[in-house]
Amino acid sequence: MGGAGGVPELEAIAFDLPAKHYLFDAAAWGLPNTGSPMPTIPCASAADCCAPAGAVGLDCHTLTCDAGGACAAQIVAEAPPQQLNLLMEVPALSSLDGKKLSDVAISRIAYSAVSTLATPLSPVGLYVAPAGVASAADPQARKIGIVPSIPTASISSGAVTLDPAGEATLGAYARDPATAFTFIARTTVTIAAGDPFPEGSVDLVVTGALRAKVR
Repeated sequence: MGGAGGVPELEAIAFDLPAKHYLFDAAAWGLPNTGSPMPTIPCASAADCCAPAGAVGLDCHTLTCDAGGACAAQIVAEAPPQQLNLLMEVPALSSLDGKKLSDVAISRIAYSAVSTLATPLSPVGLYVAPAGVASAADPQARKIGIVPSIPTASISSGAVTLDPAGEATLGAYARDPATAFTFIARTTVTIAAGDPFPEGSVDLVVTGALRAKVR
């Protein structure tokens, strides 16, 4: 059927994104296995933390002096990145034969998580980047949303809070279904004086649904 002025209307399509798993495993964070909590180390700056915290096995580069004047560890944790090729992984798009998508919109981005961590997991940022990018620290990575904090030893689920530019960012990557791109999940774990060192893991699954027009 033609649109206004005889311009053909574009075909509308809706499809689910394949589920992507992100594993946050405390065993990979390089933390000491002392069975004791983070020691209380007074400080005026991060430089005061290196020697005493290093003595219990903490990396100096992870240390900071918090607002209370005590040393804390801040671990930047990224799950292994997940590549997505829409043309190969979404059956509804497999017959597009070189066509592109336009007006890409997010219907839903959701998460589910199984945690065995003995502490909560801080909110997780979700990023997209070109294929081959392995870290959200890469300037090509762009945030699309945030998964809220995952409670201690829990099973939870809910909606991802989208970044204001998240829909446009994801849509830009989804326009060409034949071009693969990467999803990255990243969080910062803060261990304050007296906190237990995290043990266990979080298996985070992100799903979603998009709608678009085929051109």
